Amino acid sequence: MVLEHWLAQFDGVIVARTDDVHYPLWTRNLATRYIIREADGREHVFHVDPAEGHRNGFPIGTRLTKHRWHMDYEEDGHAGNDFPPFYAFWMIHRLWVADDLRDSGNYDPHPRPPYPRA
Repeated sequence: MVLEHWLAQFDGVIVARTDDVHYPLWTRNLATRYIIREADGREHVFHVDPAEGHRNGFPIGTRLTKHRWHMDYEEDGHAGNDFPPFYAFWMIHRLWVADDLRDSGNYDPHPRPPYPRA
């Protein structure tokens, strides 16, 4: 959901929502799917964590504005951000550590069993 959140861009009103959908489809993660209609009639599908926005998600009729490459959004003119400030730091740190392990030679995606001793 994080990638979709980064790429999403819309300015419209929630016209429909479906709770407890699997997203991505091949996982057991449950999300809420929103249909957001812009002023020109275009509709966007947006998946979020079920608790994002309010305790029970965003109600139908809520105006949402979301800009690409931002984690924050505007809900009825009020700023909102459901990702903690250290979230981006934590994700970058995890990628950096994984990259270091791969480059240092200590990471082997296909480990081989040890050779038998003579």
